[in-house]
Amino acid sequence: MSAILREKYIQAEAVKEISAHILEDPFGRFSLKGMNGSMSSCVIAAAYDISKNPFVVVFSDKEEAAYAFNDLQQLISEDQVLFFPSSGQRFIKKQTQQINTLDRTLVLKALTKSAFKSVIVTYSEAIMELTSISSDVKEKSIELVQGEEMIMDLLVEELNERKFERSDFVYEPGQFSWRGGIIDVFSYTSELPFRIEFNG
Repeated sequence: MSAILREKYIQAEAVKEISAHILEDPFGRFSLKGMNGSMSSCVIAAAYDISKNPFVVVFSDKEEAAYAFNDLQQLISEDQVLFFPSSGQRFIKKQTQQINTLDRTLVLKALTKSAFKSVIVTYSEAIMELTSISSDVKEKSIELVQGEEMIMDLLVEELNERKFERSDFVYEPGQFSWRGGIIDVFSYTSELPFRIEFNG
């Protein structure tokens, strides 16, 4: 159903015109007005299909952005649509804050890749919040390669420097545990923790 709907919008003259403007000026800013319900999501999905450029779609508030995000995941695909929320540090409980931090980090990580071609859905509060530049994200990342030599104490020191919290069990981003030759790390860029086993 979503493919049929998207195809109808692709054929619409207004969508072709929007797409032509995007192709003409890929870094331009465009405003869509007077659209109700899921109409804006359908137009965005169709224009994205035609142009194949990365999009940043900014809504006025979180609720509107969340609805559009769900629509666009159905119309385009889940792996091509990313949500960039505010961290909500002052207003929401810790668990939601950590999920938002994970989502923000995933978007920032995706933006550092040269082949980035996704749609980012966000809202005004989220983009007004200060965030790390891509060089900082790369600098603060710890890259481990299987089979490569690594000193366990050095890894623990690196995690402490990056403000990871040591706990008995890891169940949320920003935590790590250390038992013997095993370190479990819950990264901000992963939905599940990593287990690192040291031999010798």
